[in-house]
Amino acid sequence: MMVSIVFSFTRSYFHVEVDHPHEVIDFLKSIIPLKRRAELYIAIGYNKHGKTELYRDLLNQLERSTDQV
Repeated sequence: MMVSIVFSFTRSYFHVEVDHPHEVIDFLKSIIPLKRRAELYIAIGYNKHGKTELYRDLLNQLERSTDQV
Protein backbone atom coordinates (compact mmCIF):
# COMPACT_ATOMS: atom_id res chain seq x y z
CA MET A 1 0.00 0.00 0.00
CA MET A 2 2.79 2.43 0.88
CA VAL A 3 4.49 1.94 -2.48
CA SER A 4 1.30 2.90 -4.29
CA ILE A 5 1.14 6.13 -2.31
CA VAL A 6 4.70 7.04 -3.28
CA PHE A 7 3.94 6.50 -6.96
CA SER A 8 0.58 8.27 -6.77
CA PHE A 9 1.22 11.57 -5.05
CA THR A 10 4.83 12.42 -5.70
CA ARG A 11 5.44 15.53 -7.76
CA SER A 12 9.00 14.59 -8.59
CA TYR A 13 9.98 11.60 -10.66
CA PHE A 14 12.59 9.00 -9.96
CA HIS A 15 15.16 8.35 -12.62
CA VAL A 16 16.27 4.77 -12.67
CA GLU A 17 19.07 3.66 -14.94
CA VAL A 18 18.90 -0.03 -15.70
CA ASP A 19 19.73 -2.16 -18.71
CA HIS A 20 16.23 -3.65 -18.90
CA PRO A 21 13.57 -1.28 -17.57
CA HIS A 22 10.79 -3.78 -18.33
CA GLU A 23 12.11 -5.97 -15.50
CA VAL A 24 11.72 -3.08 -13.06
CA ILE A 25 8.23 -2.42 -14.40
CA ASP A 26 7.30 -6.11 -14.05
CA PHE A 27 8.41 -5.99 -10.41
CA LEU A 28 6.56 -2.74 -9.70
CA LYS A 29 3.46 -4.09 -11.43
CA SER A 30 3.56 -7.13 -9.13
CA ILE A 31 3.43 -4.92 -6.04
CA ILE A 32 1.17 -2.20 -7.52
CA PRO A 33 -1.23 -4.15 -9.75
CA LEU A 34 -3.70 -1.31 -10.29
CA LYS A 35 -1.14 1.08 -11.82
CA ARG A 36 -0.91 1.14 -15.58
CA ARG A 37 2.42 0.20 -17.12
CA ALA A 38 2.63 3.59 -18.84
CA GLU A 39 2.36 5.42 -15.52
CA LEU A 40 5.12 3.29 -14.04
CA TYR A 41 7.47 3.89 -16.95
CA ILE A 42 6.89 7.63 -16.70
CA ALA A 43 7.31 7.60 -12.92
CA ILE A 44 10.79 6.07 -13.16
CA GLY A 45 11.93 8.44 -15.89
CA TYR A 46 11.34 6.46 -19.08
CA ASN A 47 8.98 8.94 -20.70
CA LYS A 48 9.30 7.59 -24.25
CA HIS A 49 8.49 4.07 -23.05
CA GLY A 50 5.54 5.51 -21.14
CA LYS A 51 4.23 7.32 -24.21
CA THR A 52 4.53 4.11 -26.23
CA GLU A 53 2.52 2.22 -23.62
CA LEU A 54 -0.12 4.97 -23.56
CA TYR A 55 -0.39 4.79 -27.35
CA ARG A 56 -0.73 1.00 -27.23
CA ASP A 57 -3.46 1.33 -24.58
CA LEU A 58 -5.28 3.81 -26.81
CA LEU A 59 -5.07 1.55 -29.86
CA ASN A 60 -6.29 -1.43 -27.84
CA GLN A 61 -9.19 0.61 -26.48
CA LEU A 62 -10.16 1.77 -29.96
CA GLU A 63 -9.98 -1.79 -31.27
CA ARG A 64 -12.27 -3.08 -28.50
CA SER A 65 -14.69 -0.17 -28.70
CA THR A 66 -18.07 -0.59 -30.33
CA ASP A 67 -18.78 3.15 -30.48
CA GLN A 68 -20.00 4.54 -33.77
CA VAL A 69 -18.33 7.57 -35.31
